[in-house]
Amino acid sequence: MNASQRQVLTQLIVALEEAAAGVRNLEVEASAALFEKDDRERYVGFLKQKAILIVGLADDLEGLIEALPDGLRRVVRNRLAEFAKLAGLALDLASPFFMATMLHPVEGWEDAPNDLKRLAEELKNRAGEG
Repeated sequence: MNASQRQVLTQLIVALEEAAAGVRNLEVEASAALFEKDDRERYVGFLKQKAILIVGLADDLEGLIEALPDGLRRVVRNRLAEFAKLAGLALDLASPFFMATMLHPVEGWEDAPNDLKRLAEELKNRAGEG
């Protein structure tokens, strides 16, 4: 990986971490709407925002993804496409549970880092490999 690609990878990692934080903030807002305010409509609204953010992420980051080395580009595109597919399905099904739990492991999902954060960590590890 050349210096330019390493710089792009760093920018992509930052963007993924920001998206992961945005997803987490929407989850916190959704939870507060439901459990503190008993407002199911706002709860679902925050979860829809989460799904919409995930659906658009690959397009939003395409400029950075395109500049990655071939193998890494494929990995990132495939992972983001998988996330977008799940988010799109959650929207199509209008399933609050599916929207709430997507990007998380089955058990302990509320405390575990989401899949966007884990992808960013994986990319950090790869960046350190050279």
